[in-house]
Amino acid sequence: MRPIVRGKETQLDRAIYYWMNKLRTDPAELEEALTLFSTDFDSQDEPDAAVNAIIELQKLKNEQQHALEWSEALNLAAKTHCDDIGPVGLTGHFGTDQSSPFDRIVKFGKPGWWRGENLAFHTEEFPLDEAKVDDMAKKIVFKMFIDAGIAGRPNRSRILNPEFNLVGVYSCPHRDQSMTVIDFTSSMEANDMTQ
Repeated sequence: MRPIVRGKETQLDRAIYYWMNKLRTDPAELEEALTLFSTDFDSQDEPDAAVNAIIELQKLKNEQQHALEWSEALNLAAKTHCDDIGPVGLTGHFGTDQSSPFDRIVKFGKPGWWRGENLAFHTEEFPLDEAKVDDMAKKIVFKMFIDAGIAGRPNRSRILNPEFNLVGVYSCPHRDQSMTVIDFTSSMEANDMTQ
C-alpha cells in the first residue's frame, strides 16, 4: 500500500502505517519480532509489560482483523496536532488552543462515531536510510502495543479496535526529540480543508 502521505517524514509515517496493519492482520507473524524486541525493552514503571504484550499477541493469533485504510483527512488532523505541540514540547492530547483530537478531526471532515488518537514520543532523531526507518517504525508500534505503565493499555486498544477503519499518521520534531500522532476513526467524509 502506498498511501498519499503529507509531511517531511513520509517514509516513517508509511512504515508505521504498515506495521500497525501487520499487527492487526497477521499478529502471528510478529510474535518472534516482538519477543526479540522485548529482550531490550526496559520499563521501570512496569517490568512485566513486554511479557504481557507477548501473551496478548499470542491470544490474537487466530483473530485477524481488517487493515486500516489511509485517510488524508486524518493525516492532516495528526499534522495539525504535531505541528502545534511539537515545537513547544507538550505531550498531551490537547493542543495549545485547548483543541481536542475530535476538534482537529472534524476540522477536516465528518467522522463516524468511533475516533481516537495515539501519541508516541521518540528519543531517536529521524533516520535517513530505509532500513533505519523500518526499524524505528516497528519499535514505535511495538512500544504502543506494549503500552507500559498505562492503565487499560489505551494505545494498544486503539491500534486493535475493530471499530476503526481509517487512520492518519504524522511524525514531526518534538523539542530536541521527535514524536508521532496517529488519528483513527470508523469513517470519514472529508471536506474541502483536505484538498
